Amino acid sequence: MKNNKAIWYGGSIGSIYQLTIEILDGFSSQWGFSPGDFSANTIGSIIFMSQQFAWNQQRFKIKWSYHQTVYPDYRPDLLGSGITETWLKDYNGQTYWLSGNISSFLKKNPVFPPGSTLLQDMAPKE
Repeated sequence: MKNNKAIWYGGSIGSIYQLTIEILDGFSSQWGFSPGDFSANTIGSIIFMSQQFAWNQQRFKIKWSYHQTVYPDYRPDLLGSGITETWLKDYNGQTYWLSGNISSFLKKNPVFPPGSTLLQDMAPKE
């Protein structure tokens, strides 16, 4: 399959899959359709596709992390019980990061090693 066609297929199928989940949430009495989730899903696909078309690589990546909060203790039916459920359902403990491959933008003698991201470069070494 040609590269441009693969980008369109991958981005479109990913968006359709995520839209299906949002539609199913819309029929759920506990969750409902989330315009914020729908927007984030769409923007994520657009970011991926745009970078593939422009650079044929992912120079910016959206990353995700989770830390436990006290809120599931009060609403385990909605936010989950146990780490295996709460990491997905408890949005209060989720953090989203944008990292960038700085060296991919530099021409000669990059200061940053290839493939590094700003967060990796700034993280303290153990």
